[in-house]
Amino acid sequence: MSGAQQFSNKEEALSVSSEHLLASKRDRCLSNLVVNGALGFCLGVGASALLFRSKLLFKHEQLKANELSAYGFLGRTWPLFLATGFGFGTAFADCQRAFHMGFSTPNKKD
Repeated sequence: MSGAQQFSNKEEALSVSSEHLLASKRDRCLSNLVVNGALGFCLGVGASALLFRSKLLFKHEQLKANELSAYGFLGRTWPLFLATGFGFGTAFADCQRAFHMGFSTPNKKD
């Protein structure tokens, strides 16, 4: 239960404990973090494989030792880190929006 859409009136909304609301928001944030992070990781692996496939497919092109050290660790993996960061960023933004969203009930005129 998160948000004002699930309650029909204010009395029903007040019957739910605040601990339950916070726990459900926290659970949703953690699940979004795992799902969006994993999705970003998978997209980063795919992008990295597509962008740098020429070096991976041709085994006759060997990198020299000094060329490898200049190329560095982030040479082929930057799409992976970038996409994973985007996934974590979207999960953080969704979580921040969920926790900072105020409770509002629709105005019903009887």
